[in-house]
Amino acid sequence: MAIKTKECTYDDLRPHLIRLVERHRIEDDPVLYCCDVSAAPNHWLGYLWGNPEPYDYAHVITVHKIISARRSKIYHSIGSVSSLDLIDVVAIEPAFDARYGHMVAIHGEGAGTLQCPISQAAQARLIAELETAVAAAKSAPQPKATPDGTRDELSADVADRLQRLDDLLAQGVITGEEHQQRRQAILAEL
Repeated sequence: MAIKTKECTYDDLRPHLIRLVERHRIEDDPVLYCCDVSAAPNHWLGYLWGNPEPYDYAHVITVHKIISARRSKIYHSIGSVSSLDLIDVVAIEPAFDARYGHMVAIHGEGAGTLQCPISQAAQARLIAELETAVAAAKSAPQPKATPDGTRDELSADVADRLQRLDDLLAQGVITGEEHQQRRQAILAEL
């Protein structure tokens, strides 16, 4: 299996790989590292002789996740994507698969293993970038848990309370000054 790896910016990835990565990427999560990988048998009929079929891969490291997407070069409609949260990564190691060649195995806590095919020349670079990103993710402060449930529930509750407050002002039940004071009190709870 011949594997070619090219470091690129996220915007330079092929569109079909970007669509797959977007399934797991958190909105506005900055990309720290990105590479485009092409894996094909050494001979054009190799996949008929038991070699894996040719695939295009994208490996993307963001502030929060490692995302690996692949798409068949033969069956263009077939694609898959896997990801691990960086704070769940417990081990990163180089690996070798007899069929695919050089890989990077990323072991997640309770989430299994994510294996990323990559060329031998780019293997060390991907491991170094991943180790740096994992260290940064684990040292970053974690968001505080809200006492009454999730952040979305709290935001919905605040929005409902503000809407009721606006209704009271519109009905003339409270004055503009009272409205402003209560509004500030509700927002201060966030």
